Amino acid sequence: MYVKFDKEANRVKGLCFHPQRTWLLASFHSGEIVIYDYEAGVMLQKYTDHTVPVRSVDFHPTQPLFCSGSDDNSVKVFNYEKQRCLYTFKEHLDFVRTVQFHHVHPYIVSSSDDMTIRIFNWETRTQVTTIPGHNHYVMSAFFHPTMPWILSASLDDTVRVWDVSALFNNNQPTGIFALTDTVIKYQQEEHISGVNWASWHPNRQLAVSCSDDQTVKIWKINESDMSVIATLRSHSNNVSCAIYHPLVDVVISASEDNTIRLWDSKRFLHLAKYRRSGDRFWILAAHPTLPLFAAGHDSGLTVFRLMRQRPTLDVSGNDIIYYKDNSIKKYNADSQSECTVGATKPRNSGNRASPLDPPPRTFSYNAAQNKLLVGFEDKFELHQLGGVGTSELKVETGCEPIWISRNQFAYLNPDNKAQLNVREASGTTVIKLTIPLTNKLFPASPSHLYLATPDSIILFDVTRRQQVSKRSVGNVRHAYISPDRRKVAFLTKNAVTICSIDLSKASTFHDGASVKSGAWREDFFIYSTKTHIKYFLANGDSGIIRSVGSRVYIASVGEKQVICINTANEVRRLDVDLTECRFKAALAEGNMGKVTSILRTAKLCSESIIDYLQKRGHPEVALLFVQDPEAKFRLALEAGDLKVAVEAAAQINDPVVWESLADEAMLHGLFSVAEVALQRSGNTERLAFFYLISGQADKMNNVKGDESLALQRAIWTNDRNTIGNLLKDAAPPLSTIALRDSLEPENIPEQFREACSTIGKPDLTNHALNNGSSEDWPLLFVSRPTFEINKEASDDEVGAGWDDDDDDDLLLGDEVGKSKARKGENDSDLGDEDGWGLDDIDDLDNELAEAAANSASVYIPPTNGTSPHDEWSEFSNVPGEIAAAGYFGQALDELHSQIALIDAAPLRNAFVTAYIASHASVPTFPSSPSLSVPLGMRFAERNSVPSVPSYIDLLRQKINVGYVEFSKANFAASQEAFLSALQCIPLAVCNTIEEENEVVSHIETCRQYLTGLMLENEMSSENDKQRHLELAAYFTHCQLQQKHVSLTLKKAMTIAFKEKNYQLVLEFGGRLSKIIKLPDKVQKMMAVSQTLSAKQNSPKINYDPRNPFDVCCKSLTPIYRGSQKAICPFCGACYTPANSGTKCTVCQMCQVGANDATGLKLVRPKRNRK
Repeated sequence: MYVKFDKEANRVKGLCFHPQRTWLLASFHSGEIVIYDYEAGVMLQKYTDHTVPVRSVDFHPTQPLFCSGSDDNSVKVFNYEKQRCLYTFKEHLDFVRTVQFHHVHPYIVSSSDDMTIRIFNWETRTQVTTIPGHNHYVMSAFFHPTMPWILSASLDDTVRVWDVSALFNNNQPTGIFALTDTVIKYQQEEHISGVNWASWHPNRQLAVSCSDDQTVKIWKINESDMSVIATLRSHSNNVSCAIYHPLVDVVISASEDNTIRLWDSKRFLHLAKYRRSGDRFWILAAHPTLPLFAAGHDSGLTVFRLMRQRPTLDVSGNDIIYYKDNSIKKYNADSQSECTVGATKPRNSGNRASPLDPPPRTFSYNAAQNKLLVGFEDKFELHQLGGVGTSELKVETGCEPIWISRNQFAYLNPDNKAQLNVREASGTTVIKLTIPLTNKLFPASPSHLYLATPDSIILFDVTRRQQVSKRSVGNVRHAYISPDRRKVAFLTKNAVTICSIDLSKASTFHDGASVKSGAWREDFFIYSTKTHIKYFLANGDSGIIRSVGSRVYIASVGEKQVICINTANEVRRLDVDLTECRFKAALAEGNMGKVTSILRTAKLCSESIIDYLQKRGHPEVALLFVQDPEAKFRLALEAGDLKVAVEAAAQINDPVVWESLADEAMLHGLFSVAEVALQRSGNTERLAFFYLISGQADKMNNVKGDESLALQRAIWTNDRNTIGNLLKDAAPPLSTIALRDSLEPENIPEQFREACSTIGKPDLTNHALNNGSSEDWPLLFVSRPTFEINKEASDDEVGAGWDDDDDDDLLLGDEVGKSKARKGENDSDLGDEDGWGLDDIDDLDNELAEAAANSASVYIPPTNGTSPHDEWSEFSNVPGEIAAAGYFGQALDELHSQIALIDAAPLRNAFVTAYIASHASVPTFPSSPSLSVPLGMRFAERNSVPSVPSYIDLLRQKINVGYVEFSKANFAASQEAFLSALQCIPLAVCNTIEEENEVVSHIETCRQYLTGLMLENEMSSENDKQRHLELAAYFTHCQLQQKHVSLTLKKAMTIAFKEKNYQLVLEFGGRLSKIIKLPDKVQKMMAVSQTLSAKQNSPKINYDPRNPFDVCCKSLTPIYRGSQKAICPFCGACYTPANSGTKCTVCQMCQVGANDATGLKLVRPKRNRK
């Protein structure tokens, strides 16, 4: 038995599993009824309609209903979708002990301390019949799974079977005949004390009962007889409950002696015991389709798993070797055939299999020798598989056996997992090696294996007996090597890590769900979770392929199908579409031909794919498939194709678009395009300035613009007459000075004559604008795509007039020789060289030797070396290292390309700090300045890297300040702290991947808190009550610390309650109850809301708690899953697509939606980049 879920609470009296969902219904002695998700370990719903102990609950098999029986003498029916009680039956006169839905008919059977069994119709909401007969408390009553019988147990020491076939045939008898529709079929008094429980076997004519006589009895019941076939004795106190498990052949009993015991239901042997100190067990419930059962005790409840659900398998080529029902089976993926090739040895009960025999933990198949290693917890079996369902078997002591070569395998010592044993399959000699403490072994390349330690994965060379490499990936559960044996995927509980085979490179994806299994297909990894099949690429891309209705474990991946095994050890083939995976893998490899082929044939060119191509830096590829003018214009600018951009801008004809085109054209030096774009935009001032910088004075004067800027233009063109006329009224002295050359001396006013004679007459003619032009100046080289898609043109359509053959004349160096070789030419074809006078070269040997001898005494100056600053900047793409070298411009360029930095003002202090921290000032002579010495150090394979301080402690300090101020509700100070922490990260330098992961996590923390603080600031200034509630609701979805989430939920509850939105009060309260114990005030608020929500409808707002969303950091509105969004490439803040190109309001530095950003580089490269 394994504990799957344990919940500390009050005494649990009733339990029931949902037949389809991962839900467990529990009732408490305190009167509460709670629905738990035992997979997620959380509470989903809570009902407080009862105020006294609730002794029994039951889910309906098909309807969204459950019923309860309580000490308030009532039976209640609830709808868990509407989350309220539908109606109440109050016919019982004393405590209700058990309730149960019939699986077909609309009936509920209940037992009570009023010594009766009653049947109710939950559809008509009436009592159908009352069954008297017992003369003491009726402790349980249950319908038979198939027959029209009811089995009851009572403290009158009897177990009875009632025939209710007349009730089912007559549907609903009424009146005085309602008492004659049930007949007692059997009555047994084998127990010598009160019987606490009796229940049916789910599919056999058997029943089990338990009593205060400390025994459990097995009954055989058929049409003609009821008799005891076994009595089970081991409990030392009253046995409160006993049930059969529908999937595993065991009887489970719970007792007040603090134990749960398991019995073989066929041989009636005691198999296992679970003891909980100080807690009596009261109730049991078995899952109808899974090997799970739950037990309620004095301090809560526990869910147990009877056996391992994960199938044991190994894959070799197209063959899948797996375990099922104590047999070893082989499934061929091509022929879809299955056969049994061996059997495992029983583990516990001698030579007979036990229901609780643990299945094998691992399979390792050697196809060359047709041998299989079957690993258990402390032993392993070596099978020589046969072709007709038989196998030769050897049993050895050890665990985690794997093949490491054709005839050699390794395993761990179960008593000392720091010892690795290696032996040959045909021999007995064991080589013992000392290794780090290891949990699991995985095969690697020949004579190598992976050691999974608690905190890392180690590549170990068995031949050399030494560690080769190590990667910090803790608690690895499974490993899968790619078909080309160049990569390996490691699975942990919630993450997939793809490494190179030597562990030198790694890429990790953290999944919110538990990762179950995986397999490689081509160059991408397919893995499964509880509800989905997903993919992950080595470059970090991931996605969902399809959903699955039940948990499956992937064995192999075909062209269009995934072959997997479910928890019942059955092979399933699921249809999948891997087009998206292949497209992204081809793009990552740079195989553009394959990319365009997929886009053209697979109809994959959606907006998400276009966005993905932009994000990955291939807008030129997306441009070939886009028809929308706005999208085409945007992509053309990113790709640098201004010809297409001009065509798209002409179709859009928007001034903003023309100005964007003008900006890009200026960057390219295409002045003619910029001139036309500015003319079409209507921005006369920018056009005039353009003419100014290009020296076109005539055109600038002809531009009609704002008259208030006429003086500025006159100054630009040195037009002194215009200057003088414009300043005549405003500044007469300046006007006179400007016009003095054109005025006669007598026309100069007397008061200005002295100034005009005193001030010299500068010659301004040399400063006049020359007549320039808008001729293009190609400043920027734009790389063009290496491929083209032309659906109509062919090679035959290219005419001879284009002189394509002349291009060969452009080849240089070795390329000339290669070109000649391709054309079949030879240097001898060039003719004789006699006429060039080259024969004299052979006579220069003596002169060359003499010159070489004389040069030995000539001083040759040494060549310049590489300065540390140049080495830091040239051999690294980490902005922090480049800034430390003092090359701020280069660092800004890197930040622009990596995170689309558009406002560097917040980084000013960080730049200065980075430079100062990596230099020392050395004093020299008194009259000389100090020397600035760069502080470098060796790092990995690099000779010198800047010695910059660690940012980790600084980030932690600032974020902790933000936490404290947030708790104190000093939101302005908290926002300042988080923003300061976020804005110092771009120049951080990390030495390890672990440091980088911590910094990245700090970015996410800062973004979440800054988004929440923006919502809080908006709430404080918002007067619209509905909008105020929406903002509060969005605030609760920010990923904050739990104590801060609880504060947001309390605030949102209060606002929702004031606005009479009781459904949201219950929603927020339910989430709050998962974090903290609800205060009395909050519980009272929820109780009132529960009552009022059934009487009135809550007002609608723009908020759906069940649909995941991100908050647009500009409009502060939700962006629900599936909607398009633009993302800040640095902090990850989300925006609606309309905000693309704007500055991020969270980090206040980067451009939103810059899909060409490559991502921030923080880890120093271990070797020179160039």
